[in-house]
Amino acid sequence: MRGDSYSVPMTTSATELQTWVPTLTFAAKLALVRHQMQWNMKEAALACGLPPQSWRGWELQRRLPHDIRTVARRIHERTGVSREWLLEDPSEIDGVPMVRYAEVNRPASRSASRPPDNRPSARPSANPTNGLRRTVRLPRPGTGQGA
Repeated sequence: MRGDSYSVPMTTSATELQTWVPTLTFAAKLALVRHQMQWNMKEAALACGLPPQSWRGWELQRRLPHDIRTVARRIHERTGVSREWLLEDPSEIDGVPMVRYAEVNRPASRSASRPPDNRPSARPSANPTNGLRRTVRLPRPGTGQGA
């Protein structure tokens, strides 16, 4: 509505202001880099050799890349932005890290990262039918006989 005015209290005294630091998530950092380079999302992704849909998900949906280290390296190589800054976790306060991106995305040992694989092996075994499927011919409808 035009003509309506709103009163917003403002402070000008430095003693009343609280110190704050903006939280720069990985998504926010991607947006900053992209704006600095004057790219749209697709241009940024292609320039860095990354899938545009992935970049879009990282920036807009705040998802983290599966291999954030490789993504950070590619962005660094193309733009010159610090890899360490890209990987820096916003939850680090006063030098105490909460959880770092790189630690979350670090590949664990095979035994810890995957459940046991109970599928039949592709290697030959003593039982030649192990893991193979048998084809069964079903009668044709209405004839009572196989094909």
